[in-house]
Amino acid sequence: MLRRMLPVIAFLAVTFGVGFALWFFFFRPPTAPPPAVVTNANAPGAGGGLAPAGAGGGFVPPTNAPAGGIAPAERAAPIANGGLTATPSLTPVSVSAASASPEGDAVRYYDQDDGKFYRIDPETGEKIALSDKRFANVDTVAWAPTEDKAVLEFPDGSNILFDFGSQRQVTLPRHWEEFEFTSDSSQLVSKSLGIDPSNRWLVVSNADGSSARPVQELGNNESKVAVNVSPTGQVIALSRTGDAQGFGRQEIIPIGQNKENFKGLIVEGLNFTSKWTPDGKRLLYSAVSPNDDYRPMLWIVEGYGDSIGAGRRKLNLNTWADKCAFGSGTTVYCAVPRTLERGVGLERRLADNVPDDLYSVDISTGARKLVARPDSNSTMKNLILSEDGRNLTFVESGSNLLRQIRLAP
Repeated sequence: MLRRMLPVIAFLAVTFGVGFALWFFFFRPPTAPPPAVVTNANAPGAGGGLAPAGAGGGFVPPTNAPAGGIAPAERAAPIANGGLTATPSLTPVSVSAASASPEGDAVRYYDQDDGKFYRIDPETGEKIALSDKRFANVDTVAWAPTEDKAVLEFPDGSNILFDFGSQRQVTLPRHWEEFEFTSDSSQLVSKSLGIDPSNRWLVVSNADGSSARPVQELGNNESKVAVNVSPTGQVIALSRTGDAQGFGRQEIIPIGQNKENFKGLIVEGLNFTSKWTPDGKRLLYSAVSPNDDYRPMLWIVEGYGDSIGAGRRKLNLNTWADKCAFGSGTTVYCAVPRTLERGVGLERRLADNVPDDLYSVDISTGARKLVARPDSNSTMKNLILSEDGRNLTFVESGSNLLRQIRLAP
């Protein structure tokens, strides 16, 4: 009898359980909340319990943090001290061909919008037109170091030398290109590129293009020769036509004005880029090597007389030589990308939008120091250091604005 009743009892238990669950979750009337405890706000500890915390109770944030304990954003210092540094814009428009002016600590440049050339004082911000004449669509500009004159190259291949002092211009041959003045601005070095390879030469002329003389035949190696005049005038170009050195190495041949037989420079890497020290005795260069994961690496080497190629030193700074500017003595300032992917030295455009930090390097000892982190997060180019060493001016890639870092009061 009991066995017959067990299925019935189990069925009734399940049915009761399901019904109770439905009532509990869906049909049970709401429970009334507990009665509120009324306290006297003016009586500490009223109604029993603990007295409320007094003024200043709880977590005390650091003195330099706002309420809540989150530190404020770092403020940009007006003068570089190794941290975030202000980089105010000196121009509201895009510029190009920025260069140190021979008049003190001013900077000269080409305004792409109005086609005029200007000089600007980084201290006062005063902007002065070098000429009322407009030059539309200037492609490249080669400034004379000690005078306000320049060679202007245009997209159609035409070239003119314009003297901003006398406001006179001279037309230069259309088949000349890659111009650079000697350090005293008295001579002009360029490539004369005829249609026939046998008529392609490195030439030296007077500053106005007169009395041109061929110095070195280029032939089919024109693209391997870069005009790069040393401050001493001993070397006027550097050629990637040296003897084969094996994978990842090359020999750079210095070219003089008088067919000198200079020693070659052995370079560990490819994509050679260089800049002379102010005295012309040494050469700062960058190269890309598998030993550095194909990132650009800075080197320094002797570059004068019988010492050419000696004293080669790796500076352990990943950047390009044309992103550097020399100061006094042995100090050089370089814009160093904050991050560089492996292989970027073989495809430099991949670093076009990477922000730079400013470092100083002693080229004699290799000691380096972080000088400033620009608050503009700029990718820097055309670095220009003032004669007194107080200001460093640069062009910001992308916007092409002229910006400044104050290095000293």
